[in-house]
Amino acid sequence: MRKLAIIALIWVLLFAVTLVVINEQLDLNEVQPDGSRNGIDDEGDVPVSEGTVLQVNACLVDSSWERGFEDLPVLNIEVDYSVWNVGNVSAEVVTIDITLGFEYYSGETIRDLPPSSRFTDSVSFSVGYDESETITIETCCNNETSSWSCVVDAELPRSPTWSMSKLFITPSEYYVYSTWKEITSGLVPIHWIAIRNWVGKNIEYVQDEEIHNTSEFWQLSVETLKGRTGDCEDFAILLCSLLRADGWSADDVYVVIGENQAGKHHAWVKIRIPFAGWYNIDPQLDGWNTLLGDFLALHGYKAVINFNDQHTIEL
Repeated sequence: MRKLAIIALIWVLLFAVTLVVINEQLDLNEVQPDGSRNGIDDEGDVPVSEGTVLQVNACLVDSSWERGFEDLPVLNIEVDYSVWNVGNVSAEVVTIDITLGFEYYSGETIRDLPPSSRFTDSVSFSVGYDESETITIETCCNNETSSWSCVVDAELPRSPTWSMSKLFITPSEYYVYSTWKEITSGLVPIHWIAIRNWVGKNIEYVQDEEIHNTSEFWQLSVETLKGRTGDCEDFAILLCSLLRADGWSADDVYVVIGENQAGKHHAWVKIRIPFAGWYNIDPQLDGWNTLLGDFLALHGYKAVINFNDQHTIEL
């Protein structure tokens, strides 16, 4: 009998505790005079604060490399953002200011943002290669502010995918164009020989490990011209850019990446000479090596890919 009494007492205590918990939950969900429930807004999932309270959320949703100002690569960025009114009072005349670094970029004005509602939009901008930019989105209403910021690092891939290789050919870039003008000024009967001769004589071959402390680092032509050094693909990229600046069609001049039987890679340029056909140039050699020198330097290499600023052709 004593055991039965103890068991009965335990069941009574459990029943009483259950009733207390149920009553507390009912109190939490009690409907308030304004029609809302304690701790829950009209949508049932967003906590409500007193007054007008703004909140900015944003994220980077897309980035892609493209040819930008002065023919140089830029990283295009797209940011999606939203401005929430998490208060219980409508926000009237909400301003949104977007800055890049310390400069104003764009803005928006929302006439009315009801409680527990949001405004969504997106913004796109570009960052120059090997540069960084801070984007800040700030919203304000009646001295109530909220902001979001992010630093974007646009580090150019220096061992690029084949699809990105086109961005390294820059015939319209200032230093490339100025160099082409210098080479071809005066009486120059055969431009392509004069250009290849200038590249072979004025650029010094230096491996990437010595300059950049890495095994592979493609340089833009402006970097090769400023540093006057580079390895095989840097020579080829510069020569192709200069020939494109000289007016050679994108169908008639390419950088070629090739490989020999030993697995060694090399880069050179091929051009289609009128009435003569395709000709392969080793850019590290000067003009006196045209014909025999080029043939001996490139003998045994098989092309893997051709590219310029308009085309990429995998072989």
